[in-house]
Amino acid sequence: MPKETSKKSFQARQDELAAIVQQLDAGTLSLEDSVARFEEGRRLHQELVAELAAYEQRLETLTRDTETPADADGDHQGH
Repeated sequence: MPKETSKKSFQARQDELAAIVQQLDAGTLSLEDSVARFEEGRRLHQELVAELAAYEQRLETLTRDTETPADADGDHQGH
């Protein structure tokens, strides 16, 4: 099932994780279902954290690549 969830958007997986948290908080699931949902939630959480880290790295790279020497010194001409 990991391939199926990796095709879902970040927001869809985040919404799914929120739904799992609500189900666990409600306390209405059996022990077996609670453990299964917890495992699924943990997996989703790990995917989301990894994806956020990758996006953060991309943004840092893009920002670093587009900085001019004046930007790095804090000298913003015209601002």
